[in-house]
Amino acid sequence: MSTPLSLDAAEKLVVRAFVPLGCVTSANPDGKSFGFSVLNAQGEQVFALAEVTSAQYGNPMALKCLIEEARQEVIQKGETLNAWEMPFITDPDALPPPAVN
Repeated sequence: MSTPLSLDAAEKLVVRAFVPLGCVTSANPDGKSFGFSVLNAQGEQVFALAEVTSAQYGNPMALKCLIEEARQEVIQKGETLNAWEMPFITDPDALPPPAVN
């Protein structure tokens, strides 16, 4: 997981980390960071983070920690999330295909 991540790849990872809830990402105007919100089945926001910096998302280990902390906050609010694991990334602009159960 040492390959630096692109903004697009990081946003995709964040969205996948909160399934089955909704997750909306938005690039910040500087183009080097993004924010995200997690929504429950009723469309209510259960978690939001205004900025994930390039230092946070560019380092897969830092992004993993950030996502895991956010997931714990969502779970503590009574929401259920699918199991999630940070994928091994060899291409900074691509993600592995989703695992099929």
